[in-house]
Amino acid sequence: EKVSSEKPKKVALLSVVNKNGKNLKVACKRNAKVTGYQVVYSQKRYFKGSKRVTIKSNKIVSTTIKKLAKGKTYYVKVRAYKTVNGKKIYGAYSATKKVKVTK
Repeated sequence: EKVSSEKPKKVALLSVVNKNGKNLKVACKRNAKVTGYQVVYSQKRYFKGSKRVTIKSNKIVSTTIKKLAKGKTYYVKVRAYKTVNGKKIYGAYSATKKVKVTK
């Protein structure tokens, strides 16, 4: 099977839910043609000093980001990637969702 080296399509970020105060559960729409997803989050709107979480399977479309600061607002976006010849090819980022960590 030939693996296409074109960029993955933009992934839809379905939800970012504040779970029990310190965690965010992030879910995106599944794309069977990709290797996995990269979730990027930051307290800054333009993602300065952002952190990344990689979901290494296209079957899993959600992850939980833990140990976040209470009372802070986080910005979250996601992109799909596929691995071609050992290199990751990233798609475009989804729209950004903003969520406040409460409790």
